Amino acid sequence: AGCFAGLALSKVAYLLVPAALAIALFNRVGSAGRRAAWLAAAVGVSLALDLGWLAMIAPIRTPPRNDPGLDAAAQLRLVLHDPMVFIRAVEFDVSRRALHYYDSFIDKLGYLDVVPPRWVTTGLTAWLVFFGLTRARGEPTPRFTLTERALFAAIAVATVILTMLLQYLDWVTVGGRDLRGVLQGRHYYPVVPLLLIVLPRLSLPDGWARYRPYVLGLG
Repeated sequence: AGCFAGLALSKVAYLLVPAALAIALFNRVGSAGRRAAWLAAAVGVSLALDLGWLAMIAPIRTPPRNDPGLDAAAQLRLVLHDPMVFIRAVEFDVSRRALHYYDSFIDKLGYLDVVPPRWVTTGLTAWLVFFGLTRARGEPTPRFTLTERALFAAIAVATVILTMLLQYLDWVTVGGRDLRGVLQGRHYYPVVPLLLIVLPRLSLPDGWARYRPYVLGLG
């Protein structure tokens, strides 16, 4: 319950991520109807937590920027009327700042004043992906169905879109053609485990389980 609430309240854009916990428990629920109800309840509770928190802080909340032309309500109306405005802004941002997202997944160290070289970021990323996608041959592995894996992937994609949409509403002038680079790779930390669950894991010799902690520490 604590993990569920923490994920739901950490960022509004993460409201669907706690539903992954419900999907992971599908094997304890019998029928498809009960699983759908379980998933809907998880999303409903997460949404209720977020709405309650937003209502609580509404009297003291201040806009993230005071630039002229910022109007989240007007921006939302525009996106609903013409979604391509938002899609073009995302395309513009990602096509020009892909490396910014990549570098900021690790971001600055120390007192936010040490920028690691890209080879360090690349090495650490590859190291973590390797550990996330491997297992010892004798270790049990979660047996998620194709439907469950598809749901994990859908939550990941929806979370990325929600994150970008909320930034577009709050940080970009109405009709703006760019996300202004306000997002960082670290905003997608909750998405990475979902993608690692979807991908198959490479089976290594049984001895890997014994040496893995030392190899990880050495890395």
